[in-house]
Amino acid sequence: MRSAAVVASTLGLLVATAGSASAATSQSFVYHWSGSRPIAGEVWFNSANHNPAVGRNGFTIKDRMCGDGWFIAVKYRIGSGSWRWTSGISCSEINQSVAGNVARQTIQWRGCKISETDGLTECEGIRNDYVD
Repeated sequence: MRSAAVVASTLGLLVATAGSASAATSQSFVYHWSGSRPIAGEVWFNSANHNPAVGRNGFTIKDRMCGDGWFIAVKYRIGSGSWRWTSGISCSEINQSVAGNVARQTIQWRGCKISETDGLTECEGIRNDYVD
């Protein structure tokens, strides 16, 4: 009976440790609006230091349809700040940090595609996450 309690207690600690160590990551596709809406790009937001390659609180931005005349970028704002843009990418993938070690705040963001010829911008819906 005592060994079962020790195992249960140890499992509880392992579950609690694994849960609290996990950081938020969210993802959004950027679609072409015509026809079957193929995926033009993909964006991941990595809260805190979830993806060290990105840097603290950063985006991974990937163009999934090379040569389509669009590049992929992210429009975002932290807290009640003004809207900003990440760097855009065409035919590749980039990582971009948008906030260092900061107090927990909301971040609103949306994946976008921007025409390489005339600057026309089309964005997906707004997503809400946290920077830490």
